[in-house]
Amino acid sequence: MGGDRRIALEAAMVTADGVLHYLAPYCERIEVAGSIRRKKKTVGDVEIVAIPKVKRALDLFGKPTGEEELLIGQGVDDANTREWFWLKTISMGHRYWKLANTRNQNFPIDLFLVRQPAQWGPIFALRTGSADFSKRLMMALRARGYRSEDGRILDRKDNVIDCPEEQDVFEVAGMRWIVPESRG
Repeated sequence: MGGDRRIALEAAMVTADGVLHYLAPYCERIEVAGSIRRKKKTVGDVEIVAIPKVKRALDLFGKPTGEEELLIGQGVDDANTREWFWLKTISMGHRYWKLANTRNQNFPIDLFLVRQPAQWGPIFALRTGSADFSKRLMMALRARGYRSEDGRILDRKDNVIDCPEEQDVFEVAGMRWIVPESRG
């Protein structure tokens, strides 16, 4: 797809802002992560973390069937049918969607979905990066007896450690808060 091709931060922000505009009504929460959040001069992709709104399917008697529809897909369709005909869906999984800006040589847009049992804090911290910083954060968690699994922080007995915000992950790791721009 995008390979090692990078674009200027400002150009990537235009794409990210547009994606946020169209998808926000279909999300409980949505924010830009990755190198855009770290304000790098050039960007290799747009990374967005979102908690999608979900519509639960009901049977004939009004009881939940266990099936659910992610409303965020309607946001992508909405963007396509309006002015963003160039927003292409490459793949859609349970927690990760790959989109592309076809107007800009298929520039990658990675959408990370925070879905139960995952929590916002761990996913947003890891997706903000940098890769080296995320490794250091994970090593600090491990040194204190924790691990990251399925978008959650667990202790040695598999108890979930509540980390609804990114700052909570830093606290559990025994690290001081570091602004995204200083994370590499």
